[in-house]
Amino acid sequence: MKGQGQTVAVIELSGEWQQIKDVANGKYGKLPPERKANYKFNFLTPIGGPGLHPEEMNDWVRDRGNDFYHGSGVSSVVLDLAPQAKVLPVSTYLFWHSDEFYDVADALMDLSRRSDVGIINMSSGYAQYTHSLKTVHKQDGTKINLFKTIYRPKLVEAFKAVAKAGKVVVIAAGNQGIPIQVPEFVTSEENVRRQDLFGHLMQELDPETRQSVILAGSYDPETRKIASYSNKPGSLKNAQDAFLFAPGKHLQQYDYMVGDGTSLAAPYICATIANLASKRNITPKRAV
Repeated sequence: MKGQGQTVAVIELSGEWQQIKDVANGKYGKLPPERKANYKFNFLTPIGGPGLHPEEMNDWVRDRGNDFYHGSGVSSVVLDLAPQAKVLPVSTYLFWHSDEFYDVADALMDLSRRSDVGIINMSSGYAQYTHSLKTVHKQDGTKINLFKTIYRPKLVEAFKAVAKAGKVVVIAAGNQGIPIQVPEFVTSEENVRRQDLFGHLMQELDPETRQSVILAGSYDPETRKIASYSNKPGSLKNAQDAFLFAPGKHLQQYDYMVGDGTSLAAPYICATIANLASKRNITPKRAV
């Protein structure tokens, strides 16, 4: 029950892959040499960047001061809980270049065609979205622009392809501490992207596809309550059905910080699925 025979694809933004860190038993130091030597065999050849556009990745890393460890931290949680699983790093590009570079939708479509990948983790918080815009007139005759945030159709179709291929996608639900809601037309000041996106996704996906999508919330193991920062399913039925809560208090992506987040709850769920599938010799989707 250690994840043997299972592969978890970890989708991250370019520049977020640096080094693997030890999260076992709340330890936040770097891996000891013998463990690092073992972990390197758990990683498959990455897809995406930085090979496609190294200059873009380099610019991003320089901008961040070369200290963005989010992808490595997420992978650490997977391998700490399912040490015999494999991790496939998937590097996507800057979300504001999503039409130009290898993006999340492209990654999901590629993963849908890989027979070795059964579980996909999305903790990066970046996805291709767009705004639906309408202009209304107030009683005094002034105009006001209203926005509705939605996933791009390309990404919605990619989720459907992954589900049709029998894979499971686990998405960090976000750390705004608010309920998932149906996207509505609001002013730019009122627009909060993440929960609207998940509400839109749950609306757009058919029932069969929704069975392959998990929204990962975080709870605090010490208080046994939902973490105050964690987004919640709210009153949206489709979001309620997709929600799972897991511990999200393991590590943070920076060397000098320890923190919380649904980004860590998502790989916890991925590792649990890998362990169940391995132990019972079933597919990840069946394990869910």
